[in-house]
Amino acid sequence: MILRLGAYAAAVLAVLSCACSRNAPAVTMLEPAGIAIEPGHCLGGLPDSDADGLADECELALARAFAPLLMTHATRCTLPSIAPAVRIPGGYVYAAQPLRDGVHLIYMPAYYRDCGWRGAKCILVDCRGHAGDSELIVVHVRQGRNAGWYTDAVFLSAHCFGRMPWSCRWYRDDDLSEFAWNGGVDRGAPVVWVSDARNANYPSYQACERGHLGFDSCVRSAGQYRFPVISRRNIGSRNVPIRQPGEPAGCVTGEFVEPVDWLLVSATALECFWNPTVRFRGWQGSGEGATAYGAYLEHLGL
Repeated sequence: MILRLGAYAAAVLAVLSCACSRNAPAVTMLEPAGIAIEPGHCLGGLPDSDADGLADECELALARAFAPLLMTHATRCTLPSIAPAVRIPGGYVYAAQPLRDGVHLIYMPAYYRDCGWRGAKCILVDCRGHAGDSELIVVHVRQGRNAGWYTDAVFLSAHCFGRMPWSCRWYRDDDLSEFAWNGGVDRGAPVVWVSDARNANYPSYQACERGHLGFDSCVRSAGQYRFPVISRRNIGSRNVPIRQPGEPAGCVTGEFVEPVDWLLVSATALECFWNPTVRFRGWQGSGEGATAYGAYLEHLGL
């Protein structure tokens, strides 16, 4: 079931101190619907464990409220497991970064693998997959009048840093009309289409079918799930990155994730999210891997 963002936001805010008073005045939204938190509980608020200028409770609430709804393929990229997978196997980490005009919410599925293309096109091109897949989604949110937050721009990765640089881009202003919105709430959490086996991100089914010169494809009767936001999977900031005891700052091992498929995860595999030169290997510790997540974060100025 797809929850309306207004109801979801209310559920999130119920646990926040700024929304506990029964006598709190109703918020009248003058921008498209989002999440309402008093400014003192966000920018410059405390506690702020990663010292990025955004209060922890606000960071988590925003990340959950604007988590994209992922429209996915039939999980042919998933090996058999004890229980059927409800989502594409991955680590699902996130981060938030306040900027002068709002907040970047960075969603990193940290997929276990890319399964490659298949079909007649593979006669002409290399369709092989690889360990790990470092696609990502950024939702830039702004605070409007009456403390309401709304989506101002969306960045989608689709085979970034390759021969088609236009495939990774920001969607702003009129471009946002390409998106559907979770629960039909305009400028709330975006609906993102994820290509079959290659995990590239697109704003619509039609865009996915055209993606990468028509090599990518999506499934109309797609499965769907919200990007899971778990507080302990916040990778922090460049100044105060996530830290696992005994490992370098910004790095965690396969023990950090909940494996969807035990055959794909190495408990000792080390993934380093803020280092732009260390390739992401999908929690497997071997193979060529994919573009470093740190390269994406550096590209975005984070």
